[in-house]
Amino acid sequence: MPVATFDTLKFSKALREAGVPEKQADAEAVVFAEVFSLNLKEVTTKDDLKQLEERIDFKFREYEQRRKTDHDALVTKQASDMTLVKWMFGVLVTICSGIAVRLLLFPGK
Repeated sequence: MPVATFDTLKFSKALREAGVPEKQADAEAVVFAEVFSLNLKEVTTKDDLKQLEERIDFKFREYEQRRKTDHDALVTKQASDMTLVKWMFGVLVTICSGIAVRLLLFPGK
């Protein structure tokens, strides 16, 4: 986590020198110090970004693996479907050939 210091004494002294009453200057210095410390807790660090990048990279690799698996399954299914279509076409040609031969050889029966 980043470390930043806020010199409350220096800030308070600068306010007093500018004409701000002592109690008000001290109160403002305390409030500013608190605000800075709270806001710095939410600052994104290089480590935070690196962790985010690693998570995104992991998710991307996971997605790519899932996509490849789905693609391979689809290719296998298409190959299987094409085999079925070839068999059906072969059966259809055989039946049609049989009918044609029957009609040509025995036209009247």
